[in-house]
Amino acid sequence: MRRPIPLSVFGLFTLHAALLPLAADPIRVTGESKNDTFPIVADTPTPLLVDAEDAKVVQIAAGLLADDIERVTTRKPTVHTSTPSDTPRVILAGTIDTCRFLRTLEEAGKLDTSAIRGRWESFLITTVTKPFDGVDEALIIAGADRRGAAYGLLSISEAIGVSPWVYWADVPARSQKQLHIAGATLVQGPPSVKYRGIFINDEDFGLQPWAAQHLDTDIRDIGPRTYARVFELLLRLKANYCWPAMHPCTKAFNLYEENRRVADDYAIVMGASHCEPMLRNNVTEWRHDSMGAWDYETNRDRIYKYWEDRVRTNGRCENLYTVGMRGIHDSDMPGGGSLDAKSDRLSRVIRDQREILTNHVNPNAAATPQIFCPYKEVLDIYKNGVNLPEDITIVWPDDNHGYIRNLSTPEERGRSGGSGVYYHLSYWGRPSDYLWLSSTSPARIAYEMQKAYAFGARRVWVFNVGDIKPAEIEMEFAMRLAYDVDSYPAERAMSFLEDFATRNFGAEYGPQIAGVQAEYYRLTHGARPEHSDRVHFSKPEREQRAADYRRLVEKLDAIERRIPSSHRDAFFQLVAYPVKCAALMDQKARGLADANPAQAFEGHDGIQALTHKYNKEIAGGKWDGIMDASPRNLPVFHRPDPKQMAPDASPEAPRKDIVIAADAFTDVRNTPTSTWIRIPGLGIRGGAMTLTPYMSDAIDETAIKSAPSLSYPFEATGDRVEVEARFLPTHRIHDGVRLRYAVRVDAGAHDVCDLHASEWSKAWSENVLRGYSKGETRHALSKRSAHRVTIYLLDPGMVLSEIRIRASE
Repeated sequence: MRRPIPLSVFGLFTLHAALLPLAADPIRVTGESKNDTFPIVADTPTPLLVDAEDAKVVQIAAGLLADDIERVTTRKPTVHTSTPSDTPRVILAGTIDTCRFLRTLEEAGKLDTSAIRGRWESFLITTVTKPFDGVDEALIIAGADRRGAAYGLLSISEAIGVSPWVYWADVPARSQKQLHIAGATLVQGPPSVKYRGIFINDEDFGLQPWAAQHLDTDIRDIGPRTYARVFELLLRLKANYCWPAMHPCTKAFNLYEENRRVADDYAIVMGASHCEPMLRNNVTEWRHDSMGAWDYETNRDRIYKYWEDRVRTNGRCENLYTVGMRGIHDSDMPGGGSLDAKSDRLSRVIRDQREILTNHVNPNAAATPQIFCPYKEVLDIYKNGVNLPEDITIVWPDDNHGYIRNLSTPEERGRSGGSGVYYHLSYWGRPSDYLWLSSTSPARIAYEMQKAYAFGARRVWVFNVGDIKPAEIEMEFAMRLAYDVDSYPAERAMSFLEDFATRNFGAEYGPQIAGVQAEYYRLTHGARPEHSDRVHFSKPEREQRAADYRRLVEKLDAIERRIPSSHRDAFFQLVAYPVKCAALMDQKARGLADANPAQAFEGHDGIQALTHKYNKEIAGGKWDGIMDASPRNLPVFHRPDPKQMAPDASPEAPRKDIVIAADAFTDVRNTPTSTWIRIPGLGIRGGAMTLTPYMSDAIDETAIKSAPSLSYPFEATGDRVEVEARFLPTHRIHDGVRLRYAVRVDAGAHDVCDLHASEWSKAWSENVLRGYSKGETRHALSKRSAHRVTIYLLDPGMVLSEIRIRASE
C-alpha cells in the first residue's frame, strides 16, 4: 500500500476540505508524466472499475467521466465491473460500504477510509500500489455515500478541463494528448449546507417548450430525458436537491414513473415547492370535480388520502418532504378565519402530515427529513403561533427580489431541525417580474446567504432558477457557495466571475470578461432590464447610464472578436446575450422617455435579433425555443408605439447633491465586536460597506457614540443640509431587531432612522425595483464650509451604498 502523502506537504488539502475556488483546483492534473503522478491517459486511457452492485449514480458518474476523458483526449476509457486482467493500472470508484473492491482493499489493510466514514457526501482520492493481482497501481475514488463517490468522479472531470456547462451552455473542453493526476491524497467534505439545490419554475416560456421539442418529444413535456440532463448538471455542481417544474404547462413530476426512477438513479433528493406539500403538484393532480374543495376544514379526509397516496408510492426514495399548506398554485391557504384560526389549522395539517410520514416512511417521524417554508402570508401565520415540531427545518424565503425576509431568533437557532433559505434568482410576481435575464450579482448572493449561514441557515439552500438559462453563472455561484460557504466571502465574491470566465474561456480572457460582467451587474442593480418601465431616471441619469452601457458593449465586442470560434456559442449564451440585451433594453427605455422612436425601435429590434440568434443560429439550433424575450408578454417587452410616446412629463430639476460613495470614507471606527468591510460589486455604486461578523448585537440609542461608524468630509455653505443615506433594501433579521442607523453632522446631535418597510408596501416596492432604501435627516451647519458627516450602524444586516448631501430649505 502506498502511504498517503501528508496533506500538509501540499498545503492545498485539508482533512475537512472545503471546495476551493475555481482558480485553485484541489485536484491537480498535468499534461505529462512526472514523479508521483498517476496516468489517466498516457499512451492509452486507464480503464475505470466500478461494482455492478454499487449505486446506479456511481455507474452513471463513471460513464460521464469516461465521456469527459474522451472529450479532452479523443480516447475513451472502458468501464469495467470486474477486475481487468490486461492493464497495469485502474481507476477504481465506489461507495465504501457497497463496493466490494473497496471493501477488499480495506480488509487487506491497503486502504484507510476512516477520514470519510460516516461523513455526509464526502470522498477520498488516493493511490494504492498492487491493489489486485496483475494490477500495479490504482487511483481510488471512494465515497462515504453514493453522492460522495459521484462527486469524486466528477471532480476529476472538472480538473481535466470539462466544464459543468458542457451540455447546458456548450462549453467545449480543451484538447490534451495526455492527462496525469498528481499523487496526493485528497479528502473532501462534508459540504457546508446539507441539502443544496434548485427550483425549476415559471418554465412556460423556455424550458417546457424547449424540452417538449428537443428532449422529451414523445410526451411533449419536461420529462425523464430533460431531468436526466438537469440532474447531471446538479451532480457536476455538487448539488443534491430539486423542486421540479410545477406550472400548469408542465404535468406533475410523478405523473411519469420514469421521472422518479431517474431521480433515484442520479441520487437527487426530491422535494417540492412551498405550496406543494408531500410531493404533490396540486395544479395538475388536484381535481376539484372529483376530489372536491382544496379546503382542510371541509375536505380533510380526501386531502389526507391524497397526500398519503403519494407518500406510500414515493416513500422508498430519498426525499425531503415539504409540510404545511397553501392554496392551489401559490395562493393563500383556504378556509379563511382569523389569524388564530389559520394558525390552528396549519398546526393540524402538519400533525396529520407527520402521521402519514410515520405510517409510510419511518416510525420515527423525526428521522424523515422535512421542511416548512413560511412564504408570503404564511410567515405571519407562523409568527402567530404554529405547533411546528423542532426537527422540521424552517426554510426562510427571501422577498422574491433577493433580500431574505427573516432569519432565526436565538430560540429558533436551538431547533434540532435548524433552518435554511429559499432564494430567488428569477421571479414572477409583484411589484414586477424578472423572468427574462438573470441579474442578481454574486456579491448580493454571497452577502445574503453568508449572513443567513451566520444565523444558522445551514440545512437547506434552494434557489429558484426559473428555466436554468440564462441563470447559469448565478446558479453555479450559488451551488459553489452552498458546498463551501467560505469559498467566496462576500468581500471577494465578484472574483468568482474571473474564475468562471478563466475556467470556461481561458486565462487570456478571464479578467476582461469578469470586468464586463461586473459592470453588467452594477447597472442592472439600479434597474433590472425587466423593470426599465418601472424605475424613473432623470435625463442626466439616463445619459450617464447610456454612456456606461455604450462603453460596456464596446468592451464586450472587443472580447467577442477575439474569442476562438470553438467557444463563441458558449460566450454568446453566458456573456454576450444578457449584456447586449440589457444595453438594448436601456436604449429602448431611454428612447421612450425621450420620445425618440428611432432609438426605441433600434433597442427593441436589436433584442429580437439577438433572441432569434439564440434560438435559431447558435449550437446548430440546439436551443430553439429556450429563450423568450417577452415572458408573460408584459408591456415592458412590447414594440414601442410612437403614438403613445411623449417626452418625460416630470423631469427633475437639476440638483446639486454631493454624492459620496460608501467606500470613500476618511475615518472608520470599528469596535471590539464589529469590523467594517467593503463588498465590491454590491449596491448601487458597486462598493458597499457593512459590518462583520454578521451576527452582532443591536446597539441601544443611548450608546450611539460607541457604535461602529464611518465618516466622510464634504463642502457646503448655508444654514442647513439634508443627508440622504442609501442602503441595500434588506429586511430586519427577525422581529427582535430593527434597521436603524444614526447620522451626525459635525458636532451636532445624532439623528436616528429606521429603514424597515413592510413587505408588499409601496415603499418596499420602490426599494426593490430601484435597488436601495433610503433615510433622510436634516442638520444645521456652522458658518464654515468644510464639514463632516458620520454614519453609525445600530442593527445587524445593514449595507451602506452611498450618501447624498444637499442644501435644505
